Amino acid sequence: MTELNDKEKINNKKDIKLDKDNKQIKENEELSEEDIILKDGLELAVQRLDENDISLHKQALDHLINEIRSSTASMTAVPKPLKFLKPFYNKLKLIYESWPLDHELKHNLADVLSVLAMTMAESGSRESLSFKLQGSKVDISSWGHEYVRSLAGEISEAYNQRILEGLSDEDVDVSDLITLVDDIVPFQMKHNAEVDAVDLLVEVQRITKILDYNVIDDRNYERVCLYILRLCDYIADPDDIESLYSTSYSIYLQQGKYTDALRVAIRLDDEEKISHLLSDELDIPLILKKQLCYILAKHKSYYVHESEELNEIIGNNHLSDQFISIARSMDLLEPKLPDDIYKTHLINSGPSARRKANSNANTVTDSARGNLAGTFVNAFVNSGYNNDKLLLD
Repeated sequence: MTELNDKEKINNKKDIKLDKDNKQIKENEELSEEDIILKDGLELAVQRLDENDISLHKQALDHLINEIRSSTASMTAVPKPLKFLKPFYNKLKLIYESWPLDHELKHNLADVLSVLAMTMAESGSRESLSFKLQGSKVDISSWGHEYVRSLAGEISEAYNQRILEGLSDEDVDVSDLITLVDDIVPFQMKHNAEVDAVDLLVEVQRITKILDYNVIDDRNYERVCLYILRLCDYIADPDDIESLYSTSYSIYLQQGKYTDALRVAIRLDDEEKISHLLSDELDIPLILKKQLCYILAKHKSYYVHESEELNEIIGNNHLSDQFISIARSMDLLEPKLPDDIYKTHLINSGPSARRKANSNANTVTDSARGNLAGTFVNAFVNSGYNNDKLLLD
């Protein structure tokens, strides 16, 4: 009886082994010849990394790096090298831990594990960031856009966790995270990912650093500033809001967009910034200074300039004269009657008039409503011109 049970166990083990072999054969049948070559090459590279002969490590690791980089440059799905390496992820982690600290390729293997962790690590573990901090902290963009986006998200989470766990912002060391940010943001700015770059800088409370990267130009400054200004509506901390406004002000100033910079300065209620815009330091033409003063006048600013002419503009002293001057240049000074606006000569003729006459032959015009409407139209049309035909003529 015992012998029969032993035979059954042996047969079951054989069946299990056959099932695994058949499954492996089926998987290989579904792969193309190129995929089989790729898979075998990756598996061989992993085996070489696990050997004690250090001279084999460089070639094997270079093979992994080249295959992963070439596949993650443009990701529409999970790249095949990442799929084929998924069963070896834990083994690669053990290999990494077994290598001594002075191994010259250990930081390169950490970079590879960081990329693999993007799709293989447990959610919330932040293994991708952990391995990246142990690897090289430069040339992050060489691993592709998706990796950069994934790493930026983990950097934000890690920064917020460190701040919450620290006693104060000054006691928390985040220099390692900022080093990664300094490498990621310029790449995002140059590849039309300005929103992602701003979000990352806001998360790590370094929005002013965007001016230090020298990546703002006439192509992207408008998108950056508009997004920063919209973010202010969702920020609660007054210091963060001031930092966002100040950054957008500096960008507008850097690009020579003085009217936009003034609007930001007005939002900040910062008289120093307003004075800087109207000072001789920026060498702004007088006509543009007047335009800035008209913007201040519209916002009813109490700012006082040393020039009497500009002060009169800010105080709206000659607003009516200016309005009349513009109306004269546009040939709009001639007052208009309500009938000129109604175009009654068009309403009372043509097919539409005949249809209206047939359907509303017995309708009596409400003179009170007509007079009230005429009064409002006359007021709005001739407002500011100091003349009208309904009351004065």
